[in-house]
This record gives sequence, C-alpha cells and structure tokens, in this order.
Amino acid sequence: MKIAGNLIEEWMKKKGIYKSYKYRQAVECWSEVVGKKIAENSRAVKVESGVLWVKVRNSVWLQHLSMLKKQIMWKINEYTGYNSIRDIYFFQGNVDEEYENKKGIYRNRLDYKEPDNRLDPKEIEGLIKNVSNKQPEVREKIKSLLYKRYNYW
Repeated sequence: MKIAGNLIEEWMKKKGIYKSYKYRQAVECWSEVVGKKIAENSRAVKVESGVLWVKVRNSVWLQHLSMLKKQIMWKINEYTGYNSIRDIYFFQGNVDEEYENKKGIYRNRLDYKEPDNRLDPKEIEGLIKNVSNKQPEVREKIKSLLYKRYNYW
C-alpha cells in the first residue's frame, strides 16, 4: 500500500509539476534552512533552471553567503529531498519585508503568481521581420530564442 505523500509525488510527476513544486519549496524553506540572522539579511526570490536567486542586503552579506554557498545548497537539497538546486546566485537589493510588501513584490508566498508577460506569436513574427534580411542566420537565432523564451514552438 502506498502512502499519501508518494501518491501525491507520483501525480505531480505525471502532471509535470514536480520540479516546479520542488523549486517553490526551495524558495519557501530559505529562512528555516539558513537561520534567523541570515534570513534577516537575505531573501530567496526564485529558482530558474536549478539556480536559486537570493537577494542580499549588501556586499558584506553577499561575500559571506558566497562562502557558505555549498553548505546552503546541500541543506536546501536535503530539506526538499530532491537535488533541485545546483547553484545559488546572490545579488544586492532591499530585503526588508515591509518595503517589498508595499511594492507588491514579496515572492516568498505560495499565492504569488508570476505575471504573464509573454508575447503572442504575431508580436514575435513582427520582431523577427524587423531583423535585417542581410543576416538570415542572426534572424533565425533570434527567432529560435524568442520562441523558446515565450514557449511558442
């Protein structure tokens, strides 16, 4: 007999959402994994292609966390039970929750939804037409990148 957790994981894998669930879990567990002091000076923002993006208060914290990168990755992967994080990218920014909540950019919540800023196929075709006909290889490369970026292929 299978336990409920395994059934849910199997269902998520079949639906193709297991990886994004683990990415979200990696962002959500940031403050628990790194502890209070680090969490007060940093915020996990997102995971993109296995890279966790973390906003830090200043260059001192950026340097400090860079030295702890491997340990943090190991702890997050252990916490999630999945090797979802292969690298961490630290960058400077305002990490105060009050500021972020006022700006509407607090992303450490499950109910946060990324805005749909995709171009429609006609807009992509318009962009491609604006590329010089004298460089068809450049035009094809741009076309390929746009289609991949906006999930139109």
